Amino acid sequence: MILTIGIPVLNGSPHILNTLKSILKEIDLIDEQIELLIVDNKSEDDTCEILSDFYNSYSELPNLNIKIKYNDQNLGLESSVNYLIASSTGEYIWLLGAQEVLHFGSLRSLIHELKKKPWQIVVNSTMWDEASNREIQSNLYGKYSDLTFDNPADFFSSIGGPCLSLSANISRAEPLRRSLSSVTKSRYWGWLEYWMDASVADERVGDFVFISKPMIQILVEAKGWQATGTDTSGSKSISNAQTVYFTFVELTEIAKNKFQTQPLIRNSIGAYRDHFGVPRAIAMAKANGLPANRTVVSRSIKAFGFTPWFWTVGLPILLTPRILLSNKALGFLRKMVHLFRMLLRAPAK
Repeated sequence: MILTIGIPVLNGSPHILNTLKSILKEIDLIDEQIELLIVDNKSEDDTCEILSDFYNSYSELPNLNIKIKYNDQNLGLESSVNYLIASSTGEYIWLLGAQEVLHFGSLRSLIHELKKKPWQIVVNSTMWDEASNREIQSNLYGKYSDLTFDNPADFFSSIGGPCLSLSANISRAEPLRRSLSSVTKSRYWGWLEYWMDASVADERVGDFVFISKPMIQILVEAKGWQATGTDTSGSKSISNAQTVYFTFVELTEIAKNKFQTQPLIRNSIGAYRDHFGVPRAIAMAKANGLPANRTVVSRSIKAFGFTPWFWTVGLPILLTPRILLSNKALGFLRKMVHLFRMLLRAPAK
């Protein structure tokens, strides 16, 4: 079997049916057999009923092998991802968010690429904002030509390596299965650590491919973690967890811990890729209530202390009492950082 599509889901009733319907439309366009694995992490809405109806209606399709696992407790996203990787039987695995949809013809195009035996594929995407009910990105990467890389350094330095959106990555499954024996060190990016480990694996055979035609629509949910700051990655939701800020912190920690001796790769990840993003991230988090306690300050120093932008702009913002910083002032600081970013990155004339 060439491909496993794996979907982790928790309380996905608003969107999971659209995701599954988009897969069904693609199945009609291909002859190859595809495995569809779904793990429900103890949903408390109608997700289980939707999945049960879907299985009863389509489990007899000749080229779609459907398997659904219902957890009897919420074990967290990483547990679901681990199960999907370990249980997959496809040569390649595509983990798909339960709120994403495939664009028409994408699966057929992907299988065409998979038959060339790449190591990993990153697919371009569109983005839809649920709150405003409009498309906010028609081309996430801003690229219009396919790219092929024969080494990890070029793959990371050109497009940043594996996409930070789970749904935009396809990989050989076997190196991911082997990665499961390693211990991940991040709360939010365990799956990405597996993908990066596979990217630089010694046994790598095949190229890295970027497909420029958008194949998926990524949904920014109105009540998702980006909008609410709620941490839903673990077995229990944590409100006001500053997830946007700490996902950036963790990316930078991964870059430092995994790739310190590989600067071309390290400098493609997190704050190493975008020094200017440090004060901007701190200003945004501060506006949302990021505390300047010892733990936050210490971790921020360890993550961002390599860049002068942290010491000259980011740390003073972090240490300033929130009562002295109006939203207007923080908004002005973000705009100034963005202006400096544009000026200093402008090409010489």
